[in-house]
Amino acid sequence: MQSINQEAASQIEQIRQLSAAYYACQDFAHNSDHVSHVLRYAEIIAKGEEANLFLVQAGACLHQFHDNLTELNQLLRKTSLGEMDRELLFHIVEVCRPHRVQESDLIEAKVVYDADALAVISSYGLVRELICNAVVREMPWERSVAETKRVQQLFWDTLQTRTAKMLAGSTKEVCDLFWEDYQKWRGAITNALSPDVA
Repeated sequence: MQSINQEAASQIEQIRQLSAAYYACQDFAHNSDHVSHVLRYAEIIAKGEEANLFLVQAGACLHQFHDNLTELNQLLRKTSLGEMDRELLFHIVEVCRPHRVQESDLIEAKVVYDADALAVISSYGLVRELICNAVVREMPWERSVAETKRVQQLFWDTLQTRTAKMLAGSTKEVCDLFWEDYQKWRGAITNALSPDVA
């Protein structure tokens, strides 16, 4: 597998340290644990797509800043990165959205987007999204289910790389089987939930 040099590894560690406070303030579904999942997917996809591993790792570590680009800009200025790398990373994070990723021709942006997408499409992502919708976003249960299915489909439809599409195939089958079974269990689940949740 492609590896990064010592200087790049130090820069990744610097990015992790500078972003730690931001992720500590995020909900359970968007914190440093989520970043770790996205980073693992990103490294696998980067290998298949022959992408720049440093930009992919750094982009994965920063991807959740797509919710706060001003803070991202401030963080990048505190790093020891050169101007070109700062601009590339800003772009990678900026387009890490289903409605923005098509704006980029940069393979590293596509890899980081797909890594975040796989963290939604996977069975892990299904449960994470479902609980986040119900608990963090306080959606009623059936709306939480519908929104989870909608978002999973959106990310599936907007996958950018061949490698991610290949990885997503089997996990999508598992999730589709779950949703089929969920439809069978739906009445029992809805009845078991309290009126405040259902």
